[in-house]
Amino acid sequence: MSTSTGPSDIRPVSSQDARALLRTPFGATSTALEVVEGVDLSGRRALVTGAASGIGVETARALAATGAAVTLAVRDLDAGHRVAADIAATSTQATGSQRTSPRPPATPPATCGASN
Repeated sequence: MSTSTGPSDIRPVSSQDARALLRTPFGATSTALEVVEGVDLSGRRALVTGAASGIGVETARALAATGAAVTLAVRDLDAGHRVAADIAATSTQATGSQRTSPRPPATPPATCGASN
């Protein structure tokens, strides 16, 4: 008998069953910093698209707060640089996230690159 999973193991799930399976303490008013609280991503790299505005900025900020080296993929390079500078400036302040190992000082919390 095979124990591997594959296309034959995929079964439809009703939305009611899905809600019963997917439990989370987070809701519509949860912030990105609340979601990553207690997570340590030191030594990891994150790429955030759409990071020049809105939810992309807050996602990048939260990932940087966890110790991840964050690359911002943006269309507007000037806006991306402003976001990266803001994240760098605020990453030294209290962010609400407790990291177990500090980010090395030489690692920038966010870098910016343009995408087409």
